[in-house]
Amino acid sequence: MENITDRYNRLNFDDAMSVVCGYMVLIAAAEIVCVFIGVVWGVLGHALLILVLLNNYIVRENAPYRRALPVLALVPLIRILSLTIPARDVPQIYWYALIGMPLLTAVFATRKLLRISWAHLGLGLNSWPSQTLIALSGLPLGLAAFLLFRPEPVYEASSWSGIAIGAAIIVIFTGFTEEIIFRGLLHQVAYEIFGWVGMFYGSALYTVMYIGSYSLSYMFFFGLVGLCFSCCVNQTRSIWGVIFAHSFLNLGMFFIWPQLWH
Repeated sequence: MENITDRYNRLNFDDAMSVVCGYMVLIAAAEIVCVFIGVVWGVLGHALLILVLLNNYIVRENAPYRRALPVLALVPLIRILSLTIPARDVPQIYWYALIGMPLLTAVFATRKLLRISWAHLGLGLNSWPSQTLIALSGLPLGLAAFLLFRPEPVYEASSWSGIAIGAAIIVIFTGFTEEIIFRGLLHQVAYEIFGWVGMFYGSALYTVMYIGSYSLSYMFFFGLVGLCFSCCVNQTRSIWGVIFAHSFLNLGMFFIWPQLWH
């Protein structure tokens, strides 16, 4: 027979699952509004979600899902920054930095709020052989992504210093920033609440953020990559490998292969 403790834990799990999945649906809905109805309405929807999430974090002191709320607020913040920061007169490569700097500030503030150590965030110095193998997987993934989608280069450098600057921006503000959110903070709080099942939640949200690509194949590709990255983090408890795999993927897809192919 189910004892009182097991029943309490199961009810907490079900409550957390319904609330967290509900917020994921709302984030997806705001993304769909951005793409198919209007950017202004979509941004307003994301802004409202941030207010609701942070307000619930304040008032729901004993909720089993409470620690997930400020982390979830980072996801609509990504879209708000990407749509509201002026980019018309800024080269696209620097646009990543303009978005990434305030986003990283919010990430570190969230980590401090939740008192998550660097080691629990996946930034501990361990498992370097396996992390190196995971990182190198980004090289064939970048070539595969380029061959599948043939994107235009985001940056055409004419000097070694330009190449170094472009590569550093991609590593810090796409690879590191996105992975510390989805496979770092989000993975950690989802694991605390749901156990190993939580990695699917982070992967689903990561996929949702590609709705704006207007391509189901693009969403499927990066959703699958995100799930593989989550599995790697779940096994190794480190995000260094996926940070560099993500960076190599982006460098190959948007920076190296488009220039070499032409």
